Amino acid sequence: MKTPEILEHLRRRIVSGEFPPGSKLPNRPELLAEYSVSVSAFQKCINQLIEWNFLESRGMKGIRVTANPPHLSRYALVFPTLPDHNELPDDTLYRSVKYELPAFQAEHPEIYFEFYRTGTAEAPVAAEFERLLADVSRGLLAGIIFFFFAPSREIQKKLGNFPCVVVSRDPNDTLHHYPFITFDTVELFRMCRERLLERGAKRIAVLVHSMLASARLTQIAELCADGRAFTPPEWILGLFHETGRPVLKRNLIRLLFSGLAGQRPDSLIVLNENLLPIACDALAELGLTPGVDVRIASHSNYPFEKEPLPQVDYFVFQVHDILENSFQQLTAREPHSLRILLQPHAISTTQKKEFLK
Repeated sequence: MKTPEILEHLRRRIVSGEFPPGSKLPNRPELLAEYSVSVSAFQKCINQLIEWNFLESRGMKGIRVTANPPHLSRYALVFPTLPDHNELPDDTLYRSVKYELPAFQAEHPEIYFEFYRTGTAEAPVAAEFERLLADVSRGLLAGIIFFFFAPSREIQKKLGNFPCVVVSRDPNDTLHHYPFITFDTVELFRMCRERLLERGAKRIAVLVHSMLASARLTQIAELCADGRAFTPPEWILGLFHETGRPVLKRNLIRLLFSGLAGQRPDSLIVLNENLLPIACDALAELGLTPGVDVRIASHSNYPFEKEPLPQVDYFVFQVHDILENSFQQLTAREPHSLRILLQPHAISTTQKKEFLK
């Protein structure tokens, strides 16, 4: 057998369970005879399997399969950005995921993660998708988590039945056949609005991501029509934080808050925390102080990626919930549910103070 064939055959014996985690490989002379290969060629195969974390050398005690080989323990985190970017995309969720990973791995020491920056289904980075698919075919991954996009049908076909989960903004995502995790944005809005009403809000404006699903916008508009506060349709603004010049976004918010004190919004709900700095900058340009002149309740991902503003009420989706639910789905014999709807949580003053320390 040639060296690549020996490498593949040994890898398959590990993945199949013939050589289970922690087990010792047959002694070297036995394997050399079995594969009819030179010592140097065989060592190249062993070195590659050690590099891939399938094997570890115990010196005189021989070669063993690692306790956590990649086909059981290594998970792909796939983000819609370019591979030459050192940082994650300009979205606090991605950075909060990276921030939370050490704590999550401390709870699950048997798993580890690899980042892939593949672009999106509409603008894919072929080399990164090829790396992802190659790692799947080599048994170097146990599962894949796609963040805010699903791969193309072609990629889905190549992945076959390999365990995958999609973290999606769409509550009715139909672009794939995978289980997906989404966010109860309507409940988030309700909680934000209740807090502002408790604080005396009379006129409430709303900022959402422009890609928020139409069904959720309709539900939000219905909640606004209960007469408890004034929120006309034109006070619900959709903005992209990823694209466009910040000054133009600030201009829209300034226009919204440029009326007389008794006519403009006295409160603001921000349903995507990436829009919060833009909103605060726009208010500052008008001489309005968040928490004083304008009450603010905002979405956030937790743990906080940046220092939270003390004058803002935060309602969060916990990154730990995203990772834990993804992990449970990927390791289940059958998915628990095709859709998991994550619930928001209120952040207490104590939690904010602990972060600010």
